[in-house]
Amino acid sequence: MPNPTTRQYFSARVDPDASVDFDTRATECITVMAQRVGLAPEKIPNEVKNEQARVFPRIAFDAIEALGVSLKGALVVDLGAGLGSASVEASQRGAIPIAVEPGSGWRELAFDRIHASGPGGLVAAVGEALPFRDNSIDIVVSLMVLEHVTNPQQVIEEVFRILKPGGVFFLACENYLCFREPHYRVAWLPLMPKRLGAAYLRLRGKPTEFLYDSITYVTRPGVERMLRSAGFLFESKRRLEQVVQSPANIETPWKRKVVSRSKQLLSDQQLIQAARAFTKVRDLCRGPICEILRKPSAVQS
Repeated sequence: MPNPTTRQYFSARVDPDASVDFDTRATECITVMAQRVGLAPEKIPNEVKNEQARVFPRIAFDAIEALGVSLKGALVVDLGAGLGSASVEASQRGAIPIAVEPGSGWRELAFDRIHASGPGGLVAAVGEALPFRDNSIDIVVSLMVLEHVTNPQQVIEEVFRILKPGGVFFLACENYLCFREPHYRVAWLPLMPKRLGAAYLRLRGKPTEFLYDSITYVTRPGVERMLRSAGFLFESKRRLEQVVQSPANIETPWKRKVVSRSKQLLSDQQLIQAARAFTKVRDLCRGPICEILRKPSAVQS
């Protein structure tokens, strides 16, 4: 497996055309994507604004910092970087981002944005074979990428491999137990067979190539199983335990009251198990999947 040094993958840069602004270049990239899923052209300017605003990356890094994790000087892999929003956000917060993006058209714009923001770089690679040393990365962020990879389990195992012990993984991806296909923006049967889905898309006047070539069905139970198999610890479970043990810290009054009264009837362990079961049922068909995970501080070899 390739194992470049930081110096190598920080140096591979082509000077951008300064005469072409971000909005124009982003519009070109997003237009190509919009055509693949039949998105109306009038929606493209809003997609460009969302990319520039970096709303989802801000939510991700806010959640990471809420754990007490400092981004200052942290080496952050932006896995499936797209146009580089998460990398730019990481750089703005003092981290050193490394974008991983296999798509050449998106990759050039992402790298130029990172270069303009501060230290950082980009590597052309896929998630199934990340070109980083074992235990070398502080944080990995992957936003709506896992449903587009060939082998989700291998990607998750690669993330686990490259993270330092105690490192953080923020994962967001689609849940194909939902009743909506988010890329085509149409109603969808959970895990609809692709031949049936393609026929349905044709009836809606939408192209089908993206469905076959770029979508891998992932589900909440399946992703959680992959994460556990790789060895990750779920921060959501740790927070749930803290809430049950200290309900006075719950901000919402009615939730605080429910947990406090439940503790009079159930042991903490019983209440945790009940809360986990309720959460699994509640979230089974909801999307997207969003988890903050840690690699254990002490990992057995």
